[in-house]
Amino acid sequence: MEIKKARSLWSGLFLFDFFTEKFMIKNIYFTLETGKRIPFMPKKDIYHDAVKQALIREGWIITHDPFHLRYGGFDFFIDLGAKGLFGASKNDRHIAVEVKSFLGPSSLQDFHLAVGQILNYQIVLRQSEPDRKLFLAVPEYIFDSFFSTPFGELAVSSHRVNIIVFDEDKEVIIRWIEQQTT
Repeated sequence: MEIKKARSLWSGLFLFDFFTEKFMIKNIYFTLETGKRIPFMPKKDIYHDAVKQALIREGWIITHDPFHLRYGGFDFFIDLGAKGLFGASKNDRHIAVEVKSFLGPSSLQDFHLAVGQILNYQIVLRQSEPDRKLFLAVPEYIFDSFFSTPFGELAVSSHRVNIIVFDEDKEVIIRWIEQQTT
């Protein structure tokens, strides 16, 4: 009988990965070597690189990939942080961009999850970087089929969600939609 080495050991809330020598307790990773905490990194959206390239093409400088914030004992990872020079004064403008593909079985469910995430990011950004504007980047076909519906427009406006509409094949930004702040 052949004995195969297990990659990881899982016991309730504890996971140990033998290959990387890291362990996780309640979604918090630690290294075996130092015992230091490593924030859990979510998987990149499939359109992450397309949006990144589209921003670069428009003259943005990517400053964070991902943009990590820590607040109230929680780690937040917004997909991208960027800066650009705008206006006659050439002042820096800082943005954060969360990329969403909306590939789930229900666009409405994907929307609920995305808006909840955006609202939480807005709260943390207001506390830590109030001058940074947050955008939700969505593919053009999702914008046309969901965000441009009466419900989509009302929800985006009511929650003050800034939108970047992008073409995932050409890796270009089609449209910026910024909500007015009160």
